[in-house]
Amino acid sequence: MANHLWQENFGPLTTLALPAIIACIIVSWLVGLAVDRLWLNPLARIPGPRLAALTGLYEFHYECLLAGKYIFEIERMHQHYGRLFL
Repeated sequence: MANHLWQENFGPLTTLALPAIIACIIVSWLVGLAVDRLWLNPLARIPGPRLAALTGLYEFHYECLLAGKYIFEIERMHQHYGRLFL
């Protein structure tokens, strides 16, 4: 009886709320990851493209789509941003 009352009163709410809760958790995790990588991480002080700091898409673009040109892009970034540790 109690289960029937629960589904009658809260059934539609739970079917809509679960995907929304999951989406909020995923978005919160991604925002937290971005904040960590851009401002809180010790490597955040190293200059460079923000897309390269956030994701692996920068490296993927040069390695896969431009046929292994990432090593040349790293050299160009060192010339542009400076050699921090050498």
